[in-house]
Amino acid sequence: MPVCKEPFGVTRDGRPVDKFTLRRGALEAEILTYGAALRALRVPDRDGKPVDVVLGYDTVESYETNGGYVGAVVGRYANRIAGAGCLIDGRRVSLVPNEGGKQLHGGPEGFSKQVFAAEASGEDSVTLTYVSPGGQGGFPGQLTLRVTYTLTGSALRLRYEAASTETTHCNITNHAYFNLNGGGDAMDHVLWLASGGSFGFRLFLHLAALRNLFPLFILELFNGLDCSQGEHPVIPRDLPHGIAAIHQPLHALKRVFFGIDRLGIQYLL
Repeated sequence: MPVCKEPFGVTRDGRPVDKFTLRRGALEAEILTYGAALRALRVPDRDGKPVDVVLGYDTVESYETNGGYVGAVVGRYANRIAGAGCLIDGRRVSLVPNEGGKQLHGGPEGFSKQVFAAEASGEDSVTLTYVSPGGQGGFPGQLTLRVTYTLTGSALRLRYEAASTETTHCNITNHAYFNLNGGGDAMDHVLWLASGGSFGFRLFLHLAALRNLFPLFILELFNGLDCSQGEHPVIPRDLPHGIAAIHQPLHALKRVFFGIDRLGIQYLL
């Protein structure tokens, strides 16, 4: 089915925001040009009825004011950078802080706050593009980011492509919040990680850490993590590394799998 495009609203500074809807069989995804955000992902439940399993807002204003990076693509650098500074080619680069003395998710002008150009790139696909000017967030180089959402088979696939005019850091992810219940809390969900090992971070309770929470931590490494522990028959025990699964145990057919082609998955409690 062809991609559907419709107006979603206007930002406070007058930038129009569009919504693209992808449909393939029983799957449906809504993507906004604001933050390249995944607004909705509808999948069939055990009875074949559509359930929206990601959180999303109804207005552009809510995305601008409520925070949480809901559904957005975040960068230039996802996660926190201590001291709002980093090394690039041996040179210290000062970044723009937006969380105390740290930079979070690219700073106050990160990708989640930008309106992307977008166009359908197939019957089940949309590609969103944003050109980040050199110096945005403090990062060197003009960086062009392309994010492609594609419905394929029974999956939603995200592909990120970035090119910079200078050596720079780039660490991009999507900040969707999943709830397989379609509403209410998600505390009955089970997370399954297929991993050969994990790094655990325990923060020091130290006054110095209060000034700049990261990177003061204890690092723990667990090798050979046994992912076959526990009894969750709806989640395959032979998942390849780099795959995570969320299972809602009260509904045997409700599960979502996540796959990555890089080295790690971060899980926060």
